[in-house]
Amino acid sequence: PKAEFDHLGVWLAKLLGGNECVWSAWFKAHFKYDKFEEMAGDLVKWNRDHTKLMLARRRELEADGWTCTVEDANAFKLEGRTLILAGKPDIIARPTGGDYLVIDEKSGTPRPSDIWQVLLYMFALPRIGAYRNLQGELEYRGGEKVSIPRDRLNDQTTERIVTTMQMIGSNVQPK
Repeated sequence: PKAEFDHLGVWLAKLLGGNECVWSAWFKAHFKYDKFEEMAGDLVKWNRDHTKLMLARRRELEADGWTCTVEDANAFKLEGRTLILAGKPDIIARPTGGDYLVIDEKSGTPRPSDIWQVLLYMFALPRIGAYRNLQGELEYRGGEKVSIPRDRLNDQTTERIVTTMQMIGSNVQPK
């Protein structure tokens, strides 16, 4: 069976951003395990804050004439040889006749993995035939927006994503 990343931002983006142990990400992709309450932190508060940010941004975009889809409507699975990459961007928006914008809302402190999460969406979505001409954006609590232009997903970042996915999808356990 193929390894599957159900929680794209939690594992692969953190690994690419340098905040996750390779073995830990490999284990999470290959095995199902029970999560403990202490692992969840204050999940109710996080969900409330995240939803509030996402809905406010959606309203802002739609008021400016953009078409938006959110979370579950954006869910995808990209099947590779050894790995199924799954995720659901918070918002995918498009102005009339313009490029698509994939947006991830963050209620916490900025981290390098945040950028990698959006880059992973920009990598995966065109490969499933869903969207072309994607730009990326992060929005943090407080309104700070970080633009991630299309050219950030270049040959070097694409190679790093593919190599990391192959390593995590491998049946060979990393050291």
